[in-house]
Amino acid sequence: MLNPFQIDHSFPCFCTSNEEVIKAIFNYIKKEELPLIIESTSSQVNQYGGYSNKTPKKFIKDINKLISKMKLSKDKIMIGGDHLGQFPWKDKNALIANKNASELVKQCIRYGYKKIHIDTTHRLKNDYDFNHEKILKRTKLLMKLLKNKHEIVPIFGSEVPYPGSLKKISIKKQSINSLKKEIEFYKENLNRLNLKTRLVCVVEPGMFFNDKKITKPNLSYLKKLKQFAKENSIFYEAHSCDYQNLKTLKNLTNNRFKFLKVGPEITHNYSKSIFEMEMIEKKYFLKRSKI
Repeated sequence: MLNPFQIDHSFPCFCTSNEEVIKAIFNYIKKEELPLIIESTSSQVNQYGGYSNKTPKKFIKDINKLISKMKLSKDKIMIGGDHLGQFPWKDKNALIANKNASELVKQCIRYGYKKIHIDTTHRLKNDYDFNHEKILKRTKLLMKLLKNKHEIVPIFGSEVPYPGSLKKISIKKQSINSLKKEIEFYKENLNRLNLKTRLVCVVEPGMFFNDKKITKPNLSYLKKLKQFAKENSIFYEAHSCDYQNLKTLKNLTNNRFKFLKVGPEITHNYSKSIFEMEMIEKKYFLKRSKI
């Protein structure tokens, strides 16, 4: 099984449920002989099908079919779940949303997801006193589902953009003090569950994008994060890495960011290629067929 912590470099985590996009990624990693992490968000894939009309069981089954068909090594591929929590049911009350979030995490683990990002940062229908303490309390409930799951790579952290990004750019870098409190919470609960795993936290390095602007992280802030990570023996995961240049991505990898989440950009470029091929078809083939 792929163990990211036994490999020195960082990993791009391709967050997509589009089968054609996954095929393209598989072709590339096969050619370059690279390991791979493929992830699905709680909105794309969940027990009710998500917007891709796939459950965790079906998503894993489809991935395994492609692996077999393309003669890839399963040992070099890890499947992950992104933003696993209450997000798809944020318009429901806490009782329903928490129950659905727990079932989603259970199914992801049951059917073979090995990287689990727990995200409970979403205000629910009856959350009149929504605060950070409530976020951590809900995180703790989902963490309990990881008990004795020593093969799982758990990812924690609440300072992240919503899945799918936002229209407006409104980001705030996570403070070291708030990160310190979260790490103490995660380590304490991992010890209670007897899970000896490397701690990975999702942090907001001040990086974002939407359809009008791309914001790069501040390098001096990354150096502070790196020093803090070394002192506490942790790694980071960055979200919204799409559309950043290679220099920015290298800066992230050099500053203890083990996982870099991408998704919208690669799927968007795939759709652009389809439209451009259609234009070529209309220009060079459809006209000729009419003659």
